[in-house]
Amino acid sequence: MKNILNYEKFLYEYVNMEFATKILSNKKLNHSKRVADLTKLIKDDEDIYAAAVYHDFLERGGDVKDMEQTLTKHALELAHLLTNDEEEDTLLKLQKALYNKPKNIVNDVLTIKICDRFDNLKKRMVKNELSKKYIKKSSELIQWIWDNFDGDKSKLEDFITKKIFVYIPKISKKVELK
Repeated sequence: MKNILNYEKFLYEYVNMEFATKILSNKKLNHSKRVADLTKLIKDDEDIYAAAVYHDFLERGGDVKDMEQTLTKHALELAHLLTNDEEEDTLLKLQKALYNKPKNIVNDVLTIKICDRFDNLKKRMVKNELSKKYIKKSSELIQWIWDNFDGDKSKLEDFITKKIFVYIPKISKKVELK
């Protein structure tokens, strides 16, 4: 596995952006790129990275056929598992989607999801739109991710403590990393 050292170089060499740029607004595309970049802090993996770029694609009206041309089978499955209906509770959706899935798929989806949640938390905090309800839901989601992640716990712990807890200290009071 190669290390992803240069984000932009990797993005354009490995991830076909053609379909993502047609469907995702600039704001959503930038969000997806940030999420993908964050995944490297937990697991440096091309499929995770590519799935993170496309994690909002279907929700925004993208066609699965375009994703099939762009993503590997594994990355496509990850992107499908991350697709969420706007009204659907994220934690409940993840619990259902990941039930009885192999550990490698669970870990890869959870890697992308925690990076996605962090970017959304950070955006809401900057806009001063971080409600108590969103903090509570995020804390529950992060705790569930921690409890169900079976990959490199030290990298996940670093991400949670050095990113999430630093930017949103209120969450550190609600999440136990044991």
